[in-house]
Amino acid sequence: KDINSISYATPLDISNETTGVVSTTYLSNTGNAAYLKIRRTDAGTAPDQNVGLLAWDQVDDTGTKTYVSFAGWHSGLYIGTASDGTTYNATNYVGITDGNMALGDYTPAVGYRLDVRGNAIVSGSLTAGALLLSGSDIDTSDSSAITITPAVTMSSNLFVENDLTVSNIVYA
Repeated sequence: KDINSISYATPLDISNETTGVVSTTYLSNTGNAAYLKIRRTDAGTAPDQNVGLLAWDQVDDTGTKTYVSFAGWHSGLYIGTASDGTTYNATNYVGITDGNMALGDYTPAVGYRLDVRGNAIVSGSLTAGALLLSGSDIDTSDSSAITITPAVTMSSNLFVENDLTVSNIVYA
């Protein structure tokens, strides 16, 4: 029987009753893409409302232990985790809004393409404008000078391999 639409008043539970092996449920189409569309219809649109959510739970005999969500909100896309199944902290989320990404929060700070809330490890080099950080080297990609505005305290030896120009007093 062809089904073009399904309407239901209670939650729809599609279960694959397979036990002991990976369970697979398909949405498929021959010759073109298959789409799963989640749509919310309202009389008005609040600026920050949940449009749809895909959620993964791991439930064992003691209750839900892990939770992962992939949510579409009016203002963006969010991916989050709760390893205990109940604690949903912003620090456990990745948020994407208008092409900008926040790691460790729902929404990136205004004006930033990438907003990392917490420590970051960069494997390789990092370029910020003309500034290039690679290994233990700080350089510029255009041979321009690097200006350090606040005072600098060095806790180790300083080796100068070229001229040293001082435009103020040198103290020993």
